[in-house]
Amino acid sequence: MARDTYLKSAEEVKYRGSGTISYASRPYQLVLTNKRIVLLGPLDSKRDDIVSVKLKSLLDIKYEESGSTEERGGIHIMTGGSREVLYGPTALIKAVYKQVKRLV
Repeated sequence: MARDTYLKSAEEVKYRGSGTISYASRPYQLVLTNKRIVLLGPLDSKRDDIVSVKLKSLLDIKYEESGSTEERGGIHIMTGGSREVLYGPTALIKAVYKQVKRLV
């Protein structure tokens, strides 16, 4: 799958995460567009593994840090029907959180 095929009409990339984040115990690359948070699964996967959350459906987003030796951050994304949690290195998670807050 080409990495730009996940974009929808009138959607543009605003931010691309520089590292890997964890969602549902799986590694993803994060892309933030003007309309969605998009998680792209590994390229070597036999199937397309794309998870997305529409920015207009966000009710709340929270940031947390944990760990004393291995700094990890987390983002809790609340929508009308679900709560998603993304984990990763503190610097990456903090950058993603700030970018999402700018767009919503």
